[in-house]
Amino acid sequence: MDNHKIMPELVRLPTTQGERQSDKVFDILQKAITRCELPPGEIVSEPQLEQNYGFGRVPLRLAMDRLVQLGLVKPLHRRGYEVAPITLSDVRHTFELRLMVEPPTTRMATGKVDIAALRALGPEETELATPTDPATQERVIERNRNFHLLIAEAAGNPKVVTLLGHVLSDIDRVYYFGLLTDSRFLDMRDDHCKLIEALAANDGAKAEKISRKHIETGYAIVVDAIVNSSSLSRTTVQVMRS
Repeated sequence: MDNHKIMPELVRLPTTQGERQSDKVFDILQKAITRCELPPGEIVSEPQLEQNYGFGRVPLRLAMDRLVQLGLVKPLHRRGYEVAPITLSDVRHTFELRLMVEPPTTRMATGKVDIAALRALGPEETELATPTDPATQERVIERNRNFHLLIAEAAGNPKVVTLLGHVLSDIDRVYYFGLLTDSRFLDMRDDHCKLIEALAANDGAKAEKISRKHIETGYAIVVDAIVNSSSLSRTTVQVMRS
């Protein structure tokens, strides 16, 4: 008997329109949370999101399920969802994870990364000239993200790239909430120049060391800003005490 004639053919089920739309809804809401357009700790309902963004109920529900899985929102019984607050413990855990992943990945990328592409993502003069301009702030965040992910991609492990992408999104949210005008954040971009030179010289040990210092400095700045900024501390410290 010919097994090929009796075995059912395996086919890929077509993606439903709701699922395709939910991808768009997910992207929009994830960006809104990262950019703090949906502020940390805010309570939102599905009807509210449907009205404000024009989403359909099915794609919105699918997108919210994904956001829950990522820890960006928390479902509240009969109230909707709480946008994940920014807490000192979350910040610490995020930076600890980044320290575990990014410095050794940077070393692995040595000799493989596109140096010219990295230089193109280096600091721009306009970033320093107009640090409070929203368009400039968004460009700074995007270029910073692309810089770090470009190095991770060169290391050749797509799972690390995905993980680091989630970590950077969590950190970006803190920057958007109140650190983009902090001169220390812009000063950190100088580390990118040092990192580029180490990678260009194929000095993996030095590149790893610079990456580690860059992350540790960023963590210290974020914690200091949270403790001393009224806008940040209202969101974080109260949540941690509850």
